[in-house]
Amino acid sequence: MAKKSRTELEFALKSKRTDRLADVTNTAIRYGSLVCIAWIIGGALRLFAGQHTFADIGIKFLADAKLSDGIFTLLGGGGVAYGVRQRKLRRDNIQVMGTRVKRLEEEIDPGRSSSKLTPRGTTPKGH
Repeated sequence: MAKKSRTELEFALKSKRTDRLADVTNTAIRYGSLVCIAWIIGGALRLFAGQHTFADIGIKFLADAKLSDGIFTLLGGGGVAYGVRQRKLRRDNIQVMGTRVKRLEEEIDPGRSSSKLTPRGTTPKGH
């Protein structure tokens, strides 16, 4: 192993110090931002303490069972739509990646048997 020169060692030390300073700064910004947000929200809540505001109206609005049923239906429908979209994206990904995997597996073992799955990774009808 070649011996490093003094200049290389100084550069490596300076580089390491810079990396550590960047890590500390990144962490300070991340957690400092959270503390700042909490402080701002706390100040806003102190201003509203003991007063009736639109927040009371909003809470009463969400507490109404008839309205909340509509909100829950909307959120549930959104969840179902999200799930259907994710399933489609997953199957599209399987189709794209599956052709490559199938080709590579057939190169390794040309006599291999098939799982009989469709290219999209689903079970064929009738099985």
